[in-house]
This record gives sequence, structure tokens and C-alpha cells, in this order.
Amino acid sequence: MNLASFLTIMLSVTVSAIGQICFKLGLNSLNRPDTPAQLAGSMLLASLLTPGVIVGLGFYIVGALLWLSALGRVELSQAYPFVGFGFTLTTLAGWWIFGDHLSVQRIAGIGIVLVGITFLAKT
Repeated sequence: MNLASFLTIMLSVTVSAIGQICFKLGLNSLNRPDTPAQLAGSMLLASLLTPGVIVGLGFYIVGALLWLSALGRVELSQAYPFVGFGFTLTTLAGWWIFGDHLSVQRIAGIGIVLVGITFLAKT
């Protein structure tokens, strides 16, 4: 994998992770209904119309276009493990931005994912 492909993959995964953060910000801005029936219809539409979700969808589209560009140049089996980097980014962003709990197990999981990505990237 050349440097341009690697950077495209990393940018794609990072932009998609930013999209996830925007989704969460958008959904956090909503008032939650009390019953599942209220959630089914009105919340779905309200969720789609929040600025955070709309911006998140934009980031997802950009991430998907970057991903397609990368897949056109590298093997799927070489590119796909980097999706795990997105899990790392979103976990850390959840901790930093939203105050999500970051347990020892999650930290260990992040380490394992990063080691796995490193091994696969070197093949």
C-alpha cells in the first residue's frame, strides 16, 4: 500500500467517525418521548432533521467517496481492517466529548485493535 492510499483510507475512516460524533450530537439535542410508540414515527423524522444528523450524513457521504477511492487502489482485505481505527476514534471521542466511561477493558480493546491494524498494514 502506498502512502496516498494509506492517507485516503485514514481520512475516510476519520471523516466517518466525525459523522458518528455529529449523529450523537444531533440526537442528544432531541427531547426523548416517554413511550416506544411515540419514538417510532415522530422521533425518526425529528432525528433526521436535526442539524447534527444532517451534517453527520454529509461527513458519511464524503467518507464513503474517499473509501471508494481507496478501494479502487488497494485490496479489500488490506483496506478493511482500518475500519477498526474508526472504532478507536469514536470510543475516544465518546469519552472526551460525551463523558462516556472508558474502562480498562475498553482501553485494552483499543490497544488490541491498533496492534491488529498495524500487523495487517505491514503485510
